Amino acid sequence: MASHEFTVPDGYTYARIKIDVINLDSEQADETGETLWSLLYEPDGNLLAYLFGEGGIPLRDSEGTLLEDRIHYETIVCEKPGDYTLSVTGRFLTKKFGEYRVEITVEKLENAITPLMPGMSSMAPYLTAYRKGIIVAKPEFAFTNDASIINNVAPGSAYTASNPDLISYSNKHTFKIHEDLNELLARLAGISIRDDVGMKKLREKYKDDPIHIALVGDTTMIPQYYYYDTEDAVNIYYGWDCPSDFIYGNIDAVPRDDTKSIYTNDTESYYPYMENLVGRITGWDVQDASAVIARTVFYNRIINNLRDWKNTATVQSGTGTDVQRLPLIDLMRRLMRVDESELPTKWPTGAAQFENIHLSDDIEKGDFSVISTTNLESLQDGFTTQALRKINAAGILNRVFFPRLWVKLLANSQRINGGKNQENSNFIFSFAHGQPMGFNHGDVFIDSMGFSLPGLPGIIHQLLSRWLPHGISAFLPAGLSSRGAYNVRTVENMEMGPSVMMVESCYVGRIDGMYPRNCISQAYLHAGVNTFISSSRGSPGPGYLDLRSNPIGLGISEYAQTMRLYRQGTDPDLHLTPLQASLFYTGLINENVDVGTAFRNARNRYLPLDANSTFYWSPPLTNSYDTDNEEGSKVLEKKYVNFYEYNLFGDPAFNPYEPSNNG
Repeated sequence: MASHEFTVPDGYTYARIKIDVINLDSEQADETGETLWSLLYEPDGNLLAYLFGEGGIPLRDSEGTLLEDRIHYETIVCEKPGDYTLSVTGRFLTKKFGEYRVEITVEKLENAITPLMPGMSSMAPYLTAYRKGIIVAKPEFAFTNDASIINNVAPGSAYTASNPDLISYSNKHTFKIHEDLNELLARLAGISIRDDVGMKKLREKYKDDPIHIALVGDTTMIPQYYYYDTEDAVNIYYGWDCPSDFIYGNIDAVPRDDTKSIYTNDTESYYPYMENLVGRITGWDVQDASAVIARTVFYNRIINNLRDWKNTATVQSGTGTDVQRLPLIDLMRRLMRVDESELPTKWPTGAAQFENIHLSDDIEKGDFSVISTTNLESLQDGFTTQALRKINAAGILNRVFFPRLWVKLLANSQRINGGKNQENSNFIFSFAHGQPMGFNHGDVFIDSMGFSLPGLPGIIHQLLSRWLPHGISAFLPAGLSSRGAYNVRTVENMEMGPSVMMVESCYVGRIDGMYPRNCISQAYLHAGVNTFISSSRGSPGPGYLDLRSNPIGLGISEYAQTMRLYRQGTDPDLHLTPLQASLFYTGLINENVDVGTAFRNARNRYLPLDANSTFYWSPPLTNSYDTDNEEGSKVLEKKYVNFYEYNLFGDPAFNPYEPSNNG
């Protein structure tokens, strides 16, 4: 690890920091996943940003060959002069050392009101004309850490996501936009909303006759509302609290008030309810936004010759999403004084498998041909024989310890075609681990392949890498999980169709405070996807099967019983994101509606179905499971966050093709 310091001078009330980290040894980046990653620290030592090399747009030749791996990152800081630090670390598999170049520019700005996606509003008239709608636009909609917007600039990031001191200001600002929108909706409906009776009439009007609301622009120019998130989930570098576009579709929203409740309900029902249909038009730039609109306008022409593509869907699930409290391992970790909050071990239970089966069955009912992949088969691509030979040849230790044949057997490029499956599919659902710049299905399973004593069975060294304390287990993996991940570097040059894609993975849908070219969501839109739905924050998912009556155990009998019930025609219940995904895709298929309607309906149906369900809560987060409660836990706070955190990118009025509806 190397550190580089730079200074934001005194007198720079608003400063834009531009960082380029360039890998000068990029020749193996595509083939092995080699990369650089960086940490950006403020003068007081707080972590401001986590930059993955694979979150950047590389330099490629005319044939797509990667020539230079690099990431460009931009952010704005306010009233925070001083010495900043950028720490750079490399992950190289075919060499012991690598070289890189860092370029840092600090610009003095007159204010912090700078769009992350410039010029997006210029696209609004085209979409409005096509949909025969109304444009609502004001420069005053913009929110950032600027003295013209808030009374006192909050030292630190210009963006609410990385500066919690801005949340109350931002929410008041966004709520005022919501009230202005309600005034317009009331005028259109001829309803006075001066009292609760009028508000109820307005709610009922749009509940039964919703309209499409397209937010054209980034979250600086049209801010999101920040809902409460649990303390164990918030952090600065991946984003604070839960930003959502939900408020723009919620007629009778109630302002967040943490002194009353961590749940934000509306005035008419116990659960939040979304009346109107909301989506956000975004992209790397105006050209991308134009392309998203054009793919909607000319959709039928585009798919006319895509015969196999129209009828194909992909459902992917990865590894490390299930957990077990394994009896012997659980005891050993206690004896080794491993933090109890980390006691669950990433180990298959069958939960992800049955989620995959359930969603595949749902989509097949639309007469789709579904490609279902699990574990490493969901990776974008695998290792070539040539790449494995290069890794194996990188020093004497690799020759002795690297299990080349084992990796080749399970993760070779002939066996793994997840990226091609996505390119060839109309409907796509993917379940993995992620962050704003990408997601990965390999997780600990493929990382644990990086170390093996001669003759040591693969399952044993996997177990070692999963349960040993981090200080020891960090020496076991070889970083193989970088290969096969879906990130900006690997997705930006994919040839996607105008697909409907939903990703269940932490932070994959985050755009607030992010440079758009570092966002995996925007990379998919750039690559050709029409609708992209994912979570702005840490998406939860239960890792145990419902039949578990005890969180400690191998779960073999519960798995067998669940499989038996499935073969008899009883699907296991879904919870959290998988339930929302099932409701969304079945809504598109059974009701033949547009994506905005299907997404709204899925949201509104989700909490009433899932709020009172109990299950053992899997992620190793503080106080996230209750071993004294044999019925598990409702984890209601997570269900509420899960309700708010998913957002739709694309035109909400877009109605995709389903084979069963012949259109």
